Amino acid sequence: MRAIITGASAGIGLEMARYCYAQGMEVWITGQREEALKASSIELGNAPYLAVDLSTTSGSTALLEWIGEVSVDLFVNNAGYGVWKDVIEAADDELEKMIRLNVEALLRLSRVVAKRMVAAGSGRILNVASTAAFFAWSAHGGLLCFQGLCPVVQRILAHGTTSNRCNRHDALPRSYTQSVL
Repeated sequence: MRAIITGASAGIGLEMARYCYAQGMEVWITGQREEALKASSIELGNAPYLAVDLSTTSGSTALLEWIGEVSVDLFVNNAGYGVWKDVIEAADDELEKMIRLNVEALLRLSRVVAKRMVAAGSGRILNVASTAAFFAWSAHGGLLCFQGLCPVVQRILAHGTTSNRCNRHDALPRSYTQSVL
């Protein structure tokens, strides 16, 4: 079984990669910090890795080309970015990067991988979001708005894949997990 995990330079993504590796899965990891990925690759049995910025179209395209036509049993969409300031104080480029990563890349990668899983007849996608999406405070308005879209993407994907053996899951660390099947 093969797991591909985005945002695996550190944190939840790296821990998910460690868990999958401990379960005997072949692990492929991506993130932005090449040195961290290199070190993690060794720890994970020389796991293939790709240093890429998924907030760019060229980054998500590079990831999809890297995956190629290999079978994917588990795809963990963990890469994410938050603007931790009042939304009206945030710079346009900060908010746009957050939208590109947390919405556009999430939807594109999930859709393409789901299509492959449907053709294969099996697979799982785990989209990781922040529990901050369920709280309202002005200092994190931009993050909250876009992190809240992760479960919506899951429901959109559920419409197109319910007649097969592909599963989609929301992962909201520490307080809330929901399966859409």
